[in-house]
Amino acid sequence: MKEREFNLIEAPWIRVMKEDLQVDTLSLRDTLFRCQEYMDLGGENQPQNFAMLRFLGLVQMA
Repeated sequence: MKEREFNLIEAPWIRVMKEDLQVDTLSLRDTLFRCQEYMDLGGENQPQNFAMLRFLGLVQMA
């Protein structure tokens, strides 16, 4: 049986919102390197965005 794998750094899984309110899904690397291109996180609700913001802050400090 083939093992499934998911790379949190390179696979797109973080939703971000552009200034035209269009939502994109980016990898962790792209989210951190291209953050100036987006106006907000594009999660389903504000608590989800807040949790993602805390996660991204911790990754940035590591």
